[in-house]
Amino acid sequence: MRTALDSLGLVVVSYRSTDELHNFLSSLSKSTVVPGEIVIVDKSPEKSTVSAVKGLPHVSMIHRADNPGYGTAANVGVASLSETCEWVVVCNPDIVVGPDTLETLMGEIQARPQAVSLGPAITNEDGSLYPSARALPTLGVGIGHALLGILWPSNPWTRAYRGDYRSNTTRISGWLSGSFLFLNRTAFEDVGGFDEGYFMFFEDVDLGARLGQAGYENVYVPTA
Repeated sequence: MRTALDSLGLVVVSYRSTDELHNFLSSLSKSTVVPGEIVIVDKSPEKSTVSAVKGLPHVSMIHRADNPGYGTAANVGVASLSETCEWVVVCNPDIVVGPDTLETLMGEIQARPQAVSLGPAITNEDGSLYPSARALPTLGVGIGHALLGILWPSNPWTRAYRGDYRSNTTRISGWLSGSFLFLNRTAFEDVGGFDEGYFMFFEDVDLGARLGQAGYENVYVPTA
């Protein structure tokens, strides 16, 4: 049975992603939990078009032809949601959501009051697991991964950078991939949202670090 939640909003950051958006919204329409509000922040030079999808609420679109970057676009989308949205998903358009993904993440927050940022397991198109939950990188780990990550993928610095994402255990993580983040809106806004100084990449690392410093938890939920 499908449940629409006024307390849940969803923001998709898009750039020339019409086909991907259709696939994403089609998968979302099969979810057991549906967001009460859906906002697409489109950074394309020309405004994308999105058809209505049965089973979903009206999808609104904010067009930012100036392409302000991922973090800024996400912040704009979150700010546009009504006050009833206490939780918000921020995601990329090239995602296919499992039917129980949102329900599983919603269930986890009941048991973890400090969890304000949650992330599901994410698989690539070939079925392999994407390293979406990682430890916060130190300078040494970052340098080692940058120098050896391609030539020697199993090196200890790259393993430390990627973290133990293959475990099926729900656990606290240093940061979670911004490709699909389930966020407590109050906590997100309390730390200032995404740092708009990052155009693209590392804004999710920075957010995870600041949430942790504020006493909150980033929780990886691989069953979702």
